[in-house]
Amino acid sequence: MHPLRQYFTKKYINELVEEIKESVSLWPKLAKENEVPISLIDEVESNLRLDI
Repeated sequence: MHPLRQYFTKKYINELVEEIKESVSLWPKLAKENEVPISLIDEVESNLRLDI
């Protein structure tokens, strides 16, 4: 068994994915706060896959 395998449990990976999804879901808010053009906000947001 690979020495790192013990750290990458299914539970750990699922928690990590949820944490990343939460961070990525902040994109529209952070983009608006930083004056990113709406067209770019919309384009990026349409390519986010938060439903995995």
